[in-house]
Amino acid sequence: MKNLVVIRHAACGNDGRISEDGRQQMHRLFDHLYRFVNAGTVLVLTSSASRATDSAAVLVREFECVDLAVEIEKHDLLWSDVHHREDIPGALALLARSRDRADTIVVVTHLEYAGELPERFTLQESWPESIPLLGVDRGQAVFLDCVNRRCRYLRP
Repeated sequence: MKNLVVIRHAACGNDGRISEDGRQQMHRLFDHLYRFVNAGTVLVLTSSASRATDSAAVLVREFECVDLAVEIEKHDLLWSDVHHREDIPGALALLARSRDRADTIVVVTHLEYAGELPERFTLQESWPESIPLLGVDRGQAVFLDCVNRRCRYLRP
């Protein structure tokens, strides 16, 4: 894994599916993400919640349109809300098991993971500097360059 991208799902409606605004958020996010992820293989690990799988599906279609090899997997583990407690150690273990499967791993998840997973990953990997904990709104991402050990917030 050369890159890790942690994305908070896009805006959604009362039915739990992403809205048209949410789809546009994902398209704009892809435009920013493509500057950094434009070659190699991509593995998308998504929460099984509809709002996350819908968000991931938009990104997968975008990656396929630019001829990147992409694979997607749903994981209940990546779902966090009132009824699903986050499991950061479990998510880190999932990343460890998946790291040799793609050049870029994209995690599409929820508020708790988007806020905490990037920092915990960099601590586990002994990055020289900790990353600042900034809020990640819907349709935004944290991009981690694992080769150069740099962090960038993507806020389209």
